[in-house]
Amino acid sequence: MKPSPFPKGKVFLMGIGFLALLAGGIPARADVSEYTVKAAYLYNFANFVTWPPGAFSGDGAPLVIGVVGEDPFGETLDKAINGKTAGGHPLKVKRFSSLEASGAAALKKCQILFICYSEKDRVSSILSAVKGSNVLTVSEIEGFSYKGGILLFDMVGSKISLVANTSAAKKAGLTISSKLLQICKIYEGN
Repeated sequence: MKPSPFPKGKVFLMGIGFLALLAGGIPARADVSEYTVKAAYLYNFANFVTWPPGAFSGDGAPLVIGVVGEDPFGETLDKAINGKTAGGHPLKVKRFSSLEASGAAALKKCQILFICYSEKDRVSSILSAVKGSNVLTVSEIEGFSYKGGILLFDMVGSKISLVANTSAAKKAGLTISSKLLQICKIYEGN
């Protein structure tokens, strides 16, 4: 029997959340913040995306979730991944105030990069900065998939749904699990 990709003690939203995803999205609820749900998604992305071996500095190196811009998560993301691993890599959060302040090299060291809404006017520059690297780009910025971003959090009514740009994922050398793709709208552009 294949072991579960989820470690014990996971955030309750991860189990419930992925079941809800399969049923058509996670409804926004008064007692669960939007960014708690998005933090659970980011953790799950780490378990449902495969990076090439060269994406990590070595075995056991951390899988870095970068957040660039005005961080909407606060401590929520840190709590969601605390003590967790994905594919044998401990999860770690790094925050960057902007592309200009951190530089492209720092962003390229992330395996997942969440581009905050505050960066909507600079999203093309950030995507260009990480182009050619094995970075899973994620955002909530309208048109993100069309600009070459890989995963878009899309609000549909009161539910968070996903759009996956499969062409951009391939260009980044990433393999998105068919289980994750089943719950995404697919965009095969840029």
